[in-house]
Amino acid sequence: MSYILGQYNYIGDDNNNQNKFMTLIKTGDVSKIEKPILFEEEMEKINYYLTQKRCETLIFSFYEDGFIYKIETKIKTIDLSTKTIVFENNLKINLYDLVDVEEIN
Repeated sequence: MSYILGQYNYIGDDNNNQNKFMTLIKTGDVSKIEKPILFEEEMEKINYYLTQKRCETLIFSFYEDGFIYKIETKIKTIDLSTKTIVFENNLKINLYDLVDVEEIN
C-alpha cells in the first residue's frame, strides 16, 4: 500500500510569509530529536486525513531539523510528483516530514 506522506519552504516572496512562519509552534522539549518512525496505522491515519478531510482545517505536525512543529491550517494542494504539500498559508513541506494530523476539537 502506498501513502501520500523534508524541508519546508514558503512559496512566494511577500513579507507576509515571514509573519506566517511565526505561527508555527515548536512542541516538546527544546532538545533536538530524531525523526519519528511511523507505524503503518499512523501512516494510514495521515493518509485518511490527506485524502478524505483535505478541505477541513486540521492540525498538522511535521518534523524539521530535530524538532516537531504544529500548524493549524487547510491544505491548498498536494503535489504527488514532488511529494510536497502546500498549505493555505503557503507553507510548503515534504510529505515525508508529516508525522501526525489531528482534527480540531
